[in-house]
Order: sequence, then structure tokens, then C-alpha cells
Amino acid sequence: MNTTRNPDRQKNVRQKYFGCCSSLFALHFFACLLAPAASAQSTLPALQQSYEKAVADKATAPHLAAVAELNQKYSAAIDRLTTAATQAGDLDTALALREEKSRLLPEGSLPEDSETTPAALKAARATYRQQVAALQAARDAATQPLKDHFTTLLQSLLTQTTQAGKLDEALAIREKIASLSSGPANTPAQVPDSKTSPPARSSKLTVAKSTGKTDPEAARQIIAWALAHDSSVTTSLGIVGAEEKLTAPPAGKFSVTEIRMGQSADFPWSALDGLGELQKFIPQSDAPLAAEQTRHYHNLGSLRFLKMIAITEDGVQAMPVLPNLVELELSFDKQDPLPILHLIQERTASIQILTPFRLPSGEIADAVFSKFSGWPNFKKLQGGTWITARRTAHLVALPKFTEMGLMTGAKVDEGCLPQLKSLVSIGFNGPQPPAILRDLTALPKLGRITLDLEGMTVADIPDFSPCKTVTEINLDNTPAPAAEVVGKFSGITGLKIYKLSHTEIDPPTIAHLLSFKGLEVLSLNECKFAPEAFAALQQLKALKTLKELNFKNSGIPPADLKALQKALGKVTIRDK
Repeated sequence: MNTTRNPDRQKNVRQKYFGCCSSLFALHFFACLLAPAASAQSTLPALQQSYEKAVADKATAPHLAAVAELNQKYSAAIDRLTTAATQAGDLDTALALREEKSRLLPEGSLPEDSETTPAALKAARATYRQQVAALQAARDAATQPLKDHFTTLLQSLLTQTTQAGKLDEALAIREKIASLSSGPANTPAQVPDSKTSPPARSSKLTVAKSTGKTDPEAARQIIAWALAHDSSVTTSLGIVGAEEKLTAPPAGKFSVTEIRMGQSADFPWSALDGLGELQKFIPQSDAPLAAEQTRHYHNLGSLRFLKMIAITEDGVQAMPVLPNLVELELSFDKQDPLPILHLIQERTASIQILTPFRLPSGEIADAVFSKFSGWPNFKKLQGGTWITARRTAHLVALPKFTEMGLMTGAKVDEGCLPQLKSLVSIGFNGPQPPAILRDLTALPKLGRITLDLEGMTVADIPDFSPCKTVTEINLDNTPAPAAEVVGKFSGITGLKIYKLSHTEIDPPTIAHLLSFKGLEVLSLNECKFAPEAFAALQQLKALKTLKELNFKNSGIPPADLKALQKALGKVTIRDK
């Protein structure tokens, strides 16, 4: 490539994109960072946001632009080499070069050379890697003074918060300082695409691809294993498993979209290579997964959900970047994930939803929470975790974090929720103390609330009228009388979706529901109806915005449903 033969041009390119290291630009951005620090209202999130913006503007964006230019040149060089190989009748080299271009464009990264790699391709790769390394070094050089200044500001904030007695916030700040001193200069790795360079921290990092097809033989092999090992396989024609309706591979052409493993003995890992449409993979293993298993993830580019159980370092090294992964479940009950967490984050950087299901200890969980910023798109936390003041301080610092769904057994310390002012959705799949429900009313942006009220009384439930932004309510195991519970939400005028389940519906309950003038969906699933209540449902025709009414597992006779449908006209009624 031309830039290899002309080191002066290479130097000029670096200077063009990374002149931000000059004192003029450094002083400008230090001033931007100093502005919030000068105020007594400084917080870790505010400083973090200023730092990330400075790095994005003065290091990351120029780096991505430079790499995009380099990728265009590399692509053109591959075209020239392909033309030469074609004219020379060298089929193997021409095919290898064609495959190389598909790796780089649109979403590739360069693999390691092998004995079969053509000499021309090896030379081109060597040039590319040399230039990428130079761009990465320039990016890191641009980032380092910003990082140093950020650390100085954090040290000052640490002193202020400690003196103010905000010890949990101070702990979070100290952990952030420690992570800056131990981590690389650049910000957390992003998922590579056509406009980014191969990641700096893992020379063997590749991106998983997908054929978009399911190999019938691979599917049959997986299904046969699942039937013998208390597992299930979801196909486009139904779920196959010992406890499912299908107990054999479905007839005809089908795709495999989900695997839920039970016992893991003798799992046919190589069959994953043929599942180019797999979207959800939930493995189980008595031993940490190793490279011999995880190397079969390379054809799982369509994967959107992955359960990651204990894994060896070579196992995570062999994993590719999963570019379409949205949700990750971590289950490390016997292994400390911290030594390999940065490698996991490189390969799962696209995730938005994280479920830390099992972690060996509270101290390790605290440390994992402090590193959530390694998933730059992270917005939703799930699982049976414990939300403490210390962990809340880390969540507050995450700019995209807006949703939380906690499973049975999860705990939240009183006073933590009001700090999470960016939350727009929160749910509890298990009862919480009344104080936690009261804390919900202090969230200014909340749009969706999901509560399990099992074991609670009406008196335990606060008045939710302060929640003016809520548009959806989901209540399970609602205590009687349900009318009084519904009345706790009557001050929310913008409600569009109301779901009640496992409770008894009576006329006063329906009267309260009629107060939600903008209601569009009403679900009364698995509810019982007092004798006069079902007739009262006809009053719902007064809700001009109502579009859907659900009665799943409520045992309403078909004749009654038919009469209600006639009364409500265009409202869609569902009972399944």
C-alpha cells in the first residue's frame, strides 16, 4: 500500500487527525472539564460525561475518521491485488483476496495469518496492521492528557465527598480513579464495523458472521441431543423437547432460533456452526467453557441473547465479537469474572440489557458494577441482584441507564431509587417493602411500573399520583379490594396501559378504571369476577380510546364474551 512506502505521508496523516495533542486544544478541553469541577454541585456523572465528550471529540472521532480513510485505501489495494491475481490465473489468491474484502467491508476485522494465506495478502495485512497500530498510538496519546486531568478532578471530588460524609459516593469515585490508573488510555472498546479498526487490546479479535440459514443436519443433531438431555430447541415450527408438544424434529424446512440446554454432557458443539439463524443460546456446563466450545460461536452473528457461564481465558479469547447481541446473562457463581471481564466486554460491547444472575461474592459484584461502563450501550439491569448505595453510585454514572427489572429475591436499599432519576421503567418480579414503593414516587421520568404485590395490604401501597409521567401500570397479585388499589393511581391522567392480574374485579374497580380517560389497553388476566362485575364491564364503552381488552385465563364463558364484544364494538377482546 502506498502509505507504507511513504513514511512522511503516514506521519502527516497522523498529524492531521491527532493535532489535538497540542497544548492549545488540551488547554481548551481542560477548561471545559474544569467548569463543572469549580462548582460545589460537581458529581461523578457530570465529570464522567465531560470527560467522555472530550475523548469522543478529540480522540475517538479523529481516530475513526482516520481508520475509515485507511479502510478505503486497504479496500482499493485489495482490488488491485485481486485484479493482478485474476490476470495471472491464480485462483486461490483471488478467492482469498475476495474473502478478505468481505471481512473488512462491512463489518470485518483482520484474522491471524495462516500457512495457507497468500504472500500478497500477508504483505497487505502487515501494512494495514502497522498503520492501524500507529493510529491507535496517536489516539492513546491524544486521550492521555484528558485522562490525567480527569483523574485530577476526581481526586478533588473524592476529597469533597468524603468531607461531606457521602461515603458511598466517595467509594465509587475512588474505584473510578483506580480503574483509570489500571486501564488503557482509550475509552472502552466498541464493536468493530466497517469504519473502525481492529480492537487494540486483542490481536485475534474477529467478528461473528452468520449464513442466515439453518443446516438441516445440524438442527437434527441438536434436537436429538436436546430430547435426550432434558433440553429444548425453539424452531420456526414450534418448540421441540421432552416436555413440549413436539417430541421430534418438525417436518419440512425450519429454522432453529433458540437453544435451552439442560444437562451439558456430550453437547454437539460443532453443530452450532450450522445454526446461522440462532438468536438465543442458553448453555449450561459443570466446567468453564474453553476454546474448543466457544470457537463454534463464529457463525452465530445473528445471536441476540447469550447466557455466559464460567469460561476460561482461552475460551473467551476464542470467542468472536457478537455484533447483534442485545442481552447478556452472567452466571459466575464459582468463578471470579473480573480478570477476564475486559475480554468479555470486548466481545459483547453491543449489549443493552445485562443480567448478573450469579456472582461469587458481594465484593466481586461491587467490582463488576463499577465496570458497567465497559458496555457503552448498557441501558437495562435485570436479575436477582441487590441494589445498594454503593452500586447505585455506579449506576447513576451511566449515561444510557434508564431501565431496571428485578427478579424474585432482589433487594433495594431504601433511598437508592430516588438517586436514579433517569429511570423510565422499573419492575419487581417479587414483593418489595412499602418504603421502596414510596421511593418510586420520587422518580421524575418514570413511564412504566411493574409491581408484584403478593403479601401486601392496601395500606402498604402509596399514593402514586405524583408519578405524572407514567403511561403503563402492571400489577400482579393485587390485594383486595382491588378498587382501592386502582384508586392509588387515579391521579395519573396520561395512563394508556393498565394490567391487573390475580385479583377479584368488582363494580367499584371498574368505576375507578373509567377515570383513566386515555386508556388504550386494559388487561384483567387470571382475574375473578364478582357476579355483577362482568355486566359492569359494558360501561367501558365510555372509554373512547380503548382498543384492547384482555381476559386470559379468567374463565369467562364464551357467550358472555360475545355479548361484551357486541357492547364494546371495535374494541379487540382476547381471552387467550
